[in-house]
Amino acid sequence: MELKSFMKRVFIPLTTLALLLCSCTNGLLIRNHVRDNNRSIIIDDQLDSISTSISLNEYKTKYLGPGQLGYYKFTPADNCYYVIDVSSSSYNTKVQALSNGFNTVVTTNYGTNDNSILYIHAQQSMTIYFQVRFYNSYDSGFVTAQIRKQTFSMFAFNYGWFDINTTGDMTSPGNTFGSTFDCHANSNYTVSQATATDDRHLPKINSEISFFAGHGAPGSLKFSNNTLYNTSNTTSLNKVRVGVLASCESAKTKPGVPVSIAEYFTNKGAKSCLGFVESINNDVASDFTDYLFARLYIGESLSDASYYAASNSASSSSDPIYSYQIFGLSTINIMSTSNSNTTWARQRVIHISNYAN
Repeated sequence: MELKSFMKRVFIPLTTLALLLCSCTNGLLIRNHVRDNNRSIIIDDQLDSISTSISLNEYKTKYLGPGQLGYYKFTPADNCYYVIDVSSSSYNTKVQALSNGFNTVVTTNYGTNDNSILYIHAQQSMTIYFQVRFYNSYDSGFVTAQIRKQTFSMFAFNYGWFDINTTGDMTSPGNTFGSTFDCHANSNYTVSQATATDDRHLPKINSEISFFAGHGAPGSLKFSNNTLYNTSNTTSLNKVRVGVLASCESAKTKPGVPVSIAEYFTNKGAKSCLGFVESINNDVASDFTDYLFARLYIGESLSDASYYAASNSASSSSDPIYSYQIFGLSTINIMSTSNSNTTWARQRVIHISNYAN
């Protein structure tokens, strides 16, 4: 982070000076601008001094009065994909990243307890500064911020003799995403293990990418010890950006089961989920998911990646692998740092005033 004192500036355009003076509140003046040649942001040392340090996976709560901003800072240890997650039990919030090398993007999500989410591709040792506020300037109350790595949770199973073994299906996707996401290969988990809380203080299955490879049926997935994850499970999946259920009939309904398990994922908060209407061959399904995650990694949408995967894994157009169905946002791009919520602004000059420690 390049830090420069205001007093060392030799020349300041009058328009910039006027805007800076307007941003003086409570005796504090913070100045920064985006430098065109490398899109970095010059931020005064006063911003660093008022920003609260936040650790990986930590929840930090602070009170914000009407119109106040809360500032946080985090220094990543790697170049992985991270997510800044800000929530309030009372009102909607906004979050804005102010880090070197990043566009300044404000995202807004309407809804209590799932308010503002900002996805970031971090740069090692480059401090990320971000500010939060309530969506309405007249609101006040407590906000909670968390920064965590985007997580890829995989669940696969060796169901025993004369049955399928899908544990190898986690190898290629894990290798593909291993350098950018926090990947977890979970073999032979029961439902209770899959829904248990991890270091993020979230259920393991509630990850940015949630991948299941195993037996399925209309309305349910078969985990180890014959435990079933079905449409009566109440676990929130509101952090899932892409769900992939590589199992038979995971997109199918039947009398008495009006919602498929893939659609149920989106009902519980997942942004998107892919499943299959028909019974699928184990080997073809393994090839499909290898192709799918490879194409997702290079930035294709879930829809485009799925079509490519089916076209390259099936021996004919009548193969049941073509029965895949996507619920939710088929256009989602897991490698994009744009939120599926509203992109509110890309600002060339940022003026920060009212703050809260």
